[in-house]
Amino acid sequence: MWIAANRGLVYVAEILVGDFKELAPRRTGAIRGLDKFCAEKNFEAFPIVVIAENFVQGVSMVLQSSSVGPIRPNVALWG
Repeated sequence: MWIAANRGLVYVAEILVGDFKELAPRRTGAIRGLDKFCAEKNFEAFPIVVIAENFVQGVSMVLQSSSVGPIRPNVALWG
């Protein structure tokens, strides 16, 4: 409901799991893919793509990097 009311910040995240040097070239394309997804679904969100050695580390990176000043994430949904 709060998304429909245009309140809060929404992030769409993708975690690329594996070796950083191998996956780094894919990061820009992944961001574009998230932008395209949001545009097609008419969904306003900020894309985040991180590269991590494992999924748990990636989740930690997303949560740590998605704060804006004193505003911290309070809900995370993963699909």
